Amino acid sequence: MLSFAGNASTPPRAADLPRSSLHITSTQCHNEQWSSPSLPRRLSPKAFGTPHLSNDNSIIPVIDLFAGPGGLGEGFSAYKDKSTGKYPFKIVLSVEKDPYAHETLLLRSFFRQFRDEEKVPPIYYQALKNDVTRKNLPTELAKDEKLSAAWERAKQEAICAELGPDTHEDIRRRIEKALGKKKRRWVLIGGPPCQAYSLAGRVRNKGIKNYTIENDKRSKLYEEYLKIIADHQPTIFVMENVKGLLSATVENSRIFEKIRTDLQC
Repeated sequence: MLSFAGNASTPPRAADLPRSSLHITSTQCHNEQWSSPSLPRRLSPKAFGTPHLSNDNSIIPVIDLFAGPGGLGEGFSAYKDKSTGKYPFKIVLSVEKDPYAHETLLLRSFFRQFRDEEKVPPIYYQALKNDVTRKNLPTELAKDEKLSAAWERAKQEAICAELGPDTHEDIRRRIEKALGKKKRRWVLIGGPPCQAYSLAGRVRNKGIKNYTIENDKRSKLYEEYLKIIADHQPTIFVMENVKGLLSATVENSRIFEKIRTDLQC
């Protein structure tokens, strides 16, 4: 796991950090199964809704890229400050291309809007058990104004889109919208695709005829994450990846060293 911290008003450059502040641990690749219709991978103008972010300075916005089903974001959003009884980290935007994982992001965003109340709406659990199908869920939610509004906010927060050159500008605008105009501390988290680097992924890739990591576009998607860091200067970022990253090579160079060099540019 690569992490970076700086002052909220003037975030330092990665090049200014000592090597000891770059850390790596292992984690599993994202994998979530849920029957779902195909969802768009590019953002439409309707995606740019008003972010549900209060003016409370104690709230720290979190943006989750390559989110998968949201495990890393769950860790941040589940943290509760015992002294205040509040949850200081609030996910304001999650971006994930896989439609099945995106379904989980939507439901968890919906859930978090009710966790401070005495009871989570039963329809959440009915959706988990598929007693209410994804196809019928919006219709059922529309019967209750409060639930319908919460679902709309969830759709603004969790976006099904593929990060890459074609969507970079869309994502940039969406991040600006989610953070708002007020300057505040915020956190960027994400796990760029790991299949090209992980030990398990490299074993599978050996079975693919004419496969080379250099031609696997997933091996360079971390660059999209670095562009977001350069464009938006988060107070802190966390970059998640997998066992095997330290030994993976691209064009005879270790990919971890390339990522670290790119961070220092």
